[in-house]
Amino acid sequence: MKVFRRFAAGVVFVQLIAVFSSASAFGLRPESEIDGKIKALAPRPPISRFWDEAAYVAINHFSHPVHERITNLIWDCKSEEECNQTAPGKSFAPGAVIAGVRWNDNPPFELTTTSMKECAGRTLWLPNYSNCWIKLFKDGEKRARSGETLDLASGTIIMLRSHFGDLQFLHAMAAGRHERAEETQSKILMWAEFTWKVANKEFTQGTLLSETNIPRLTNYFKSTETVQTLFTRGNPTHRDDIGILALGALLHTVEDSFSRSHVDRDEENGQDCGPGMPKRPGMIRQFLNYALQDSSAHAVEDEEDAFDLQLATVRPNAVDVGKSLKAYFDRGAAWNEVKPYIECIFAVIDKDQETSAGNFGK
Repeated sequence: MKVFRRFAAGVVFVQLIAVFSSASAFGLRPESEIDGKIKALAPRPPISRFWDEAAYVAINHFSHPVHERITNLIWDCKSEEECNQTAPGKSFAPGAVIAGVRWNDNPPFELTTTSMKECAGRTLWLPNYSNCWIKLFKDGEKRARSGETLDLASGTIIMLRSHFGDLQFLHAMAAGRHERAEETQSKILMWAEFTWKVANKEFTQGTLLSETNIPRLTNYFKSTETVQTLFTRGNPTHRDDIGILALGALLHTVEDSFSRSHVDRDEENGQDCGPGMPKRPGMIRQFLNYALQDSSAHAVEDEEDAFDLQLATVRPNAVDVGKSLKAYFDRGAAWNEVKPYIECIFAVIDKDQETSAGNFGK
């Protein structure tokens, strides 16, 4: 058993390194206040518990919580210690917004049917049930590379769709080999409207997605989902702060749009987004497509050094834009007020420009 466990640990580490090096967003470290309780109490075989413990160690050693750092900076952290603190309940930004920033990469999901018996009927997210998560992730990657469509109609779980399928707009990226910039932009604006209205408490925990009256939202998310089940399935920790959690999910999309392997932006030109509005970020030349990219080349632009370079050389950058959105949120701005600014953040030069791998091809 000891020999097997040593071997299994190596497998877990190698697979997790591969997963995090190919993740389609600025690096993050998935963990929450309830993770420890789930690892301790959830009924499953000893080997599954071992996988989760190995996953937790690997996550902490090999993931770089860049999204959390960006978000702490948006909340005006003052020191390196404050800005880099991502431990549950100790981050400088509120815990709920940090949970929201993590959601896009690590949305909770449930398998209704699966050959992996220990994975059925349970809410899955990293670092819990990591064996299930890794197997599903690698299978989804393989299916996407073969050209299979991973969307709502196919019944594919949300985690795979957000990485490889029709929900890649959650990371400010295009889905499909010929998607036009206008199409990607419209999906991002749809997501922005939904999350902003949750953040602004226009939609509550129990609001059905079918009741939001946001065009096309239920093309991507089940109409029977509520705001609560979508964002906090299996984890009640931040349900009372679900508005600010949704804001975090929007910030994740905005932050990703400043990664060079997600979006090709033009140089900023010093203009404002409009009278009395913040500065305009560089306009978007092209939304890139992860399915067409080399995962290793993509990952380089999502690491901490790439973000720090952008922070030093680009204005407005992801932090500047995040601060502006937070200012709108703090004063309770309605969607109609913030919409023109979000349209400015995601303004495209050529609406008919098709997606590609950019400079990150295989």
